[in-house]
Amino acid sequence: SLKEYGLAMRGARARIRAEHEARAWLAWHVEALRRCPSLPSFRSFLGGRSGPEAAQPATEMQAMFDTVATAWARSPAARG
Repeated sequence: SLKEYGLAMRGARARIRAEHEARAWLAWHVEALRRCPSLPSFRSFLGGRSGPEAAQPATEMQAMFDTVATAWARSPAARG
């Protein structure tokens, strides 16, 4: 149907936009790293934590879960 076609096209447009943004992010970072006098470690570039502090605190995880649950409860899809 026309409605399904419209939904498919909206999804395709979102996918293409996401792919474009991913390529732009990559290009920007390649150029930024090229200009660095020394290459940062891979872990620091990704922003990952290491060592004892790497584990996410339970309170931080619970806060994230609560935020998602609240957002889902407010979404139109959750109301049926």
